[in-house]
Amino acid sequence: MFGYGEIVVFSVFWWEKDLPSIFRDDVDFAQGMKNEATINAEQEKLLENATRVVKAESLEMKRCLDKGETMDALKHASQFLNELKTSELSPKFYYRLYMDAVSELQHLEAFLVDEHERDPKKIENLYECVQYAAAIVPRFVNDLPESDKEPRECDGTVSDAIHFVLVNFAEMNKLWVRMQHQGPSREREKREKDRMELRLEYLMECVIQVFGDDFHLATLNEFLRACGDLVPEVNVKNILIALIERLALFAANPDGPGIPADIQLFDIFSEQAKNFVKNRTEMPLEDIVSLYAALVSLAIKCYPNRPEFANTSFGSLKCILEEKKKTAIEPFDPVGRELMKLIRLPIDEYNNALKLAGLTEFVPVMETFKYHGRCLAASHIIQETEDFEDEQHLVARFVHLIQADTPDEQFLLLNNARKILGAGGKARIKYTLTPIIFELYKLILRFVDLKDEDNWEAKMRKMFMCAMGTIGALITTAEMSDLPLKLYLEGAMVADKVPLPDASSVVYEFISKAMSVFEDEIAESRERISAMSLIAGTMLEIKNLPSESWHTLAGQIVVAASAKMFKKADQVRTLCTVVSLYWKGQTADSDGMMRNGDKVVEVMKKAAKIAAQCLEPIVQQQLFVQIINTLLYYYEDNCLELYIYDWGFSYGCFKTEWLIKVTEDMLVELISRTKENAVQLDVWCGGVSITSLRKTELLRHKTRRRGTSPHRIIIYDYEYCDSILQAI
Repeated sequence: MFGYGEIVVFSVFWWEKDLPSIFRDDVDFAQGMKNEATINAEQEKLLENATRVVKAESLEMKRCLDKGETMDALKHASQFLNELKTSELSPKFYYRLYMDAVSELQHLEAFLVDEHERDPKKIENLYECVQYAAAIVPRFVNDLPESDKEPRECDGTVSDAIHFVLVNFAEMNKLWVRMQHQGPSREREKREKDRMELRLEYLMECVIQVFGDDFHLATLNEFLRACGDLVPEVNVKNILIALIERLALFAANPDGPGIPADIQLFDIFSEQAKNFVKNRTEMPLEDIVSLYAALVSLAIKCYPNRPEFANTSFGSLKCILEEKKKTAIEPFDPVGRELMKLIRLPIDEYNNALKLAGLTEFVPVMETFKYHGRCLAASHIIQETEDFEDEQHLVARFVHLIQADTPDEQFLLLNNARKILGAGGKARIKYTLTPIIFELYKLILRFVDLKDEDNWEAKMRKMFMCAMGTIGALITTAEMSDLPLKLYLEGAMVADKVPLPDASSVVYEFISKAMSVFEDEIAESRERISAMSLIAGTMLEIKNLPSESWHTLAGQIVVAASAKMFKKADQVRTLCTVVSLYWKGQTADSDGMMRNGDKVVEVMKKAAKIAAQCLEPIVQQQLFVQIINTLLYYYEDNCLELYIYDWGFSYGCFKTEWLIKVTEDMLVELISRTKENAVQLDVWCGGVSITSLRKTELLRHKTRRRGTSPHRIIIYDYEYCDSILQAI
């Protein structure tokens, strides 16, 4: 009744949806407190990364299938199916990833069916091979008999297919109930948010994604009638837009059959849009505008030679705006933003002013904006993004050509340039203000040699204030985060080289500003990790901070590294990075490096404690290897405090605990136990054997600790952790 691929796919889906991210105990509650836009951006990024892996591995799978290399094809299929093990995607985004994986599996299914028809024995051999897969789907044992109840020679009926869909729908309802009642109470808010994504709107979107384009074309009227019967609380606009966009892509595909001539697609959607607007009087105006934007997109993409369709949509929207008496729309309010997207659609698609002029209803809709909105819309018609960027790069290069005879005149020129270029607006200043900041830093270093000039200290402070204010404009006006943080850190290193009496306070201010940007402006986890490394590296370069100020900043950095804004695994990795502050950092009061072993031990014990809280065995294993690597580094660098502390590691899934003294034998035993635990993991890596990992010797290493004789330490290549991760 069902193909091999369908059985496996639905089994994988049922198994994976039993393990949604909300049931993971190590999910940070702070994630639920982020604003929705930030969360969606992170989810889109995670989905993009996972989809990239699916596309790459599926391409390799298809190449292997073309060559008849079945086992290699299965290995690549297993690799992209592993992306479905993620616990980070919400149900809505997870389903999009699932649909991409299912779509790629159809090629494997077709190949296996052909192989079975040519030689049934090949499938029997394949069945024997897959028994060795460690990540076998638990529900497969239950699903396979259910799908095999029908006689093998029977092709099944429509009733069988409907029954299968209803069974899957019942499983969905069970998931709904589990999400309401199971899991820690502190995650209730996040669970409820994920449950809301599984309502009618989500189910309708699933129908749109699951069934093929030809099916939607044949049942379009029935589907739209069902949308009209949904309860008023459902956002029908999103459902219609999803269907319109899908059919528009289908129609625009040059290799596809296109829209059948007997289906008046635009007329059907246009009529339904009018009915929805008429019957749902409570629909927000911005939703109405976005719905008509989808209609315009459909008209332009599906009927490029019928501009009257797009013109009809603009005319209908103009009438609605007149009925609601919206004639002075702000460009940046919710309605204005959606209307601006609508205005830009024909501009970007046609890319022809004469063709745009043929839309007689375009200008009346644009005139509903206020003056500023009309200016923005008109400028978009004549603006070329690439040309604009090239122009701004030329202006930025011009800043470096500004030269004066004296430093005072140079500062006046740069300050005037800052005022002029700073008025260029959000789109320009991110290109033009950055070179001014670097020119100010260069001028400050030149000014160091002119200490005998009058008001030298006041001029130096004024230049620092100018640089700091310019960076602030990049944050507030240009809404940037990564670049301002780097500029603040660069300013701190410049200030550390200036012999001002209060240079330490300037350095402290720059670092504090960078920390504020890190905490308030940077949202994505990868950018946070990179930013934390930059901050720690800058602190290691600074040599003239007083001990009290230095320790205050270092403490803030360590706290930020272990804050809940990071995932637990990232907390451990970041702590292993920032621990170097207490070993290699320097202050104005110290002679050479700090070498604070007590703090090193304190931070590393904190990292070990967090690593033990991770629930995923592979991730936990990797973190312990990184901790061992870090400990070994400081052990080799003669961190004496490591010798007097006991370390306890609890490997959650193995319940293995030990306390041993940190000596040469401890490192050997700890590494050995780590490898043993890795071997115990249920890993099928497609031919990669963990027991064949390379070994490395540190021969005749001699520590500086008095009384320690030469010894040998055997350690394992830390690259094996990457092998395990790739295998999983």
